[in-house]
Amino acid sequence: MPLDRRALVLFAVLASILLLETVLGLSGSSIGIWTQALNERNLNAGQVLGTPKKIRADEWAVLTPAILSQAHQNPPFPTTNRSWGSASVPLVINVPVRHFSTLFRPQFWGYFLFDLERAHAFYWNMKAFILDSGVFLLLILLTGGDFRASLLGTAWVFLSGFTQWWFSSPALFPEMVGCFALVLVAIRLLTLAPTRKGIATGALLFAVCSVNFALCLYPPFQVPLFYLGLAILPAILGPGLGSGSFRRHLGFRLAAAASAGALTGTALLLYARDAWDTLARLRATVYPGARALAGGDVGLAQVFGGFFGFFMSEKSIPLDWNNVCEASNFVLLFPVPLACLAMRLVRRLKVSALHWGLLAYIAVLLSWTLWGWPRAIAVASGFSRVPGVRALLGLGLASILWCCVSLSERDGCRSRPPGWARIVLTGGFVALLALFAAHFNRSTGGFASIPQVTLVCAVAGMACFFLLGRNVPALAACVLIPNLVSYGLVNPITKGLTPITGSRLFDTVSRIAREDPRGRWTAYRSLYMADYIKAAGAAVFNGTCFVPPLEDLRVLDPGGLQSSTYNRLAHMILEPTTGTGIAFVQTGSADIYTIEIDPANEAWRRLGVRYAVLPYEATDERFLKLAAPLFTYPETGLWVYRYRWSLDPG
Repeated sequence: MPLDRRALVLFAVLASILLLETVLGLSGSSIGIWTQALNERNLNAGQVLGTPKKIRADEWAVLTPAILSQAHQNPPFPTTNRSWGSASVPLVINVPVRHFSTLFRPQFWGYFLFDLERAHAFYWNMKAFILDSGVFLLLILLTGGDFRASLLGTAWVFLSGFTQWWFSSPALFPEMVGCFALVLVAIRLLTLAPTRKGIATGALLFAVCSVNFALCLYPPFQVPLFYLGLAILPAILGPGLGSGSFRRHLGFRLAAAASAGALTGTALLLYARDAWDTLARLRATVYPGARALAGGDVGLAQVFGGFFGFFMSEKSIPLDWNNVCEASNFVLLFPVPLACLAMRLVRRLKVSALHWGLLAYIAVLLSWTLWGWPRAIAVASGFSRVPGVRALLGLGLASILWCCVSLSERDGCRSRPPGWARIVLTGGFVALLALFAAHFNRSTGGFASIPQVTLVCAVAGMACFFLLGRNVPALAACVLIPNLVSYGLVNPITKGLTPITGSRLFDTVSRIAREDPRGRWTAYRSLYMADYIKAAGAAVFNGTCFVPPLEDLRVLDPGGLQSSTYNRLAHMILEPTTGTGIAFVQTGSADIYTIEIDPANEAWRRLGVRYAVLPYEATDERFLKLAAPLFTYPETGLWVYRYRWSLDPG
């Protein structure tokens, strides 16, 4: 897979951006939200460009505090961290950990090489580097080396609304997609590279990216990507296998493939050995372990809703679409290459295996999202773990890949629709889009205005016309400019970690956690403050628990009568009450529940809790006999107390 000078320049630019932003400590985090939550006047938000997004709470309020919590343990980056769940929870939640598996996850290398702020910047920018590198190289393969179409497709994937709104997902969305693409590239190198150097590169790339992809541990994205790989792999390998070029260096090729497979298998087996108990506990949970879906949970309006995603924001989304992240999507232009395929058949022109593979894949995913499958098929295929809105990832990627492949067709005017056909097909596409807009508005309570519908039809119509005519620059303007304007700053440019680490509260908690590492904490009422305290290195009972700490929870529920409420991956909120009773209350969300418990409950002593963070100044004499005020942050609305009992549980 030779790369021309333009491709090498592109990789040099991507690497330079990675290094520059690492040195400057720049990331795309929304942690600036903490300046509002903490309400400290002198706390620097670190915002360089854009505004933090509150809806990305699983990043700024959960994942980033989890990473900082790992860094502030003694020793740092352990394989166990009870603040986030039982067993070896750091191995399964995509945080840096001092474990051999990190060798296969370059996005985390910075935490072992640089100071914390530059490590975090490196981690963020590696996301873009892995995603863009993988998608570009895959497109180079699929388009036969067409640089312009590959560059357009890479930018299109990167700037799409779905990518940007899920960019900071704890599932490591960018790395997952990039590694998926690089695995396919590696298979091509292993199978067909003409030199031993290329074969060896493919072997190493396969092992690193396969393990990295697998350890993201998020089936809702991984399953659709896996089947997309199966759909296009025959087209990637077919021509080369047919020519017999794989016979060159056959012995070395087989040895490299065997080595890559052995390294990958060994790494995953050793990882499974260390994480097996943790994974078993996750599988045994009510959520997500017992979740089994049948599909058909996404309507037509949302499947093609990416056409109107440019008008969505945190505060403006269609009715019943939950939030802007769940509502995000790609602009699906695959009907255009589908029309070209139909014209090829009419004109009796050859249709490549790649076109058929992408068409079949899109048809399968549409059937899953719109209608669903029998339970047995859903379970056997793995799609029972894939909510319909997550399957939109596969549809979006397949659509972009197919458009780029259509742009790069090299059989001249024979396969390109003539001018009159382009006009007719464009008119038909706009008419269908107008009909869809009417359906979209009926389904969303009139979300899109008439001017917005008109603008979408006009721009999408031009994109259709230019795609049919293989006009790459004009198509790029139609698809990239709206994406850039609408989604370019979904992830703001942020400098440093000051919004978290620069507060007085963080300094105080860090000091106490160093002086009293065995002392556990509780944080009442707030959904995210417990995770903030964890970031400072404290051991906190509640907050986000990725793997339910059943041993601890059974202290509060000895008979296990309420286990269906708490045996789940969830945000655990403490609600102060009075008396000895303890109640677990499930909220409307599958990943949030509340424990109603008195701060003076004797169970806290048995659990080794030494510190209680309350959202009010305590006046209950029973509690004040057990705990003394330690410090207060009235601007943040927090009062911290230290229990007088012995730390030793029992």
